Amino acid sequence: MKTMHLMHLVLKLNMRFFAVLILVLGSSLSFGQSIRFQLYRTGPCSAKDQLDTAYSLYKAPFSIDTSFLPKKGIVYLPGIGKYKIYFDDGPIVDTTIDIRDTGLFVFRYAEPFVGLYPGGIDMPPVYASCGKRINGYFQDFYQNGKIKIRGDFVHGYPKDSIVTYYANGALKSKERVFKKETVFETFDSLTHRIKITRRQNGSIISYRWRRSAAFFADGSLKLKESDVNRICKIKEYYLNGRIKIRQTKRRRVEKLENGHKKVVFRWRKKIELFKPREKGIHDNTIHQVAYDENGRILQMAVYEVWDSSVSPPALELEKADWIVSLKKFKDGKEIYSVADVDTKSIKK
Repeated sequence: MKTMHLMHLVLKLNMRFFAVLILVLGSSLSFGQSIRFQLYRTGPCSAKDQLDTAYSLYKAPFSIDTSFLPKKGIVYLPGIGKYKIYFDDGPIVDTTIDIRDTGLFVFRYAEPFVGLYPGGIDMPPVYASCGKRINGYFQDFYQNGKIKIRGDFVHGYPKDSIVTYYANGALKSKERVFKKETVFETFDSLTHRIKITRRQNGSIISYRWRRSAAFFADGSLKLKESDVNRICKIKEYYLNGRIKIRQTKRRRVEKLENGHKKVVFRWRKKIELFKPREKGIHDNTIHQVAYDENGRILQMAVYEVWDSSVSPPALELEKADWIVSLKKFKDGKEIYSVADVDTKSIKK
């Protein structure tokens, strides 16, 4: 009996030992899998790089809910993936950082000689060099000696035109300034024009894009948009030329590539005579019908979006303030129905 008791005690001690060992190893592995990020920045008029702490990292594609800030010079990231940089006091950067491994990731950023910087409250971005807005003709080059940007500037703003290039020498963008608007064209690395945007000149309140068009690599039209008087209109196409999205002042139709309807939205302002209202602000009632690939109705909904100043208002059902009615279908039969409820109750 004493021998059996001794063996049982030894077994319990061994089990406890292994449990503690697994816990320690698990903690070590978890710590080892973390990603630490450091950024060193070199100024355009300085040869020395310095540890930077005045920036944020965002998970790409950009989402304000995925902001990560440095603590004592290190940003702790939740996992691998692609991230974007936003400097508090630096240039506007379009670089995407692709982190594929755990451990310490050190990124070195050389601030350009000519860069685009935030222009301040209610003002569009400005071009600057060595901490000062630029005036006159300026140009900047890649390390391989090929030209990167050239243009004529007045107090940081384009005087007439700015042209940028890829590192291989191919045209990247053209910005032409006219009296009332600025025309901005972008190209891929094979010099195919991919987008053209027309923006109204002025402060950032009025410095908004008015019309834009995007193109496929073969030059055919991919997207045509306009935003005039806060009314957004869209025509988007598939590569085969069929319509993908058509949006007017009061209606949006999305279609599948086979031509069948995917979802249809209709919206109208909700008139309330006795509700005090700021000019240009309205409540909207939205009607939505969603279809499957065979054209059968999947969902019918009527919901409200309050206090909107643009057309269309937020169309996503999840962003509705109130659901008037919601019906879901399967194989042509109604399987769910609800009416006059708060959107939060549907999410639950």
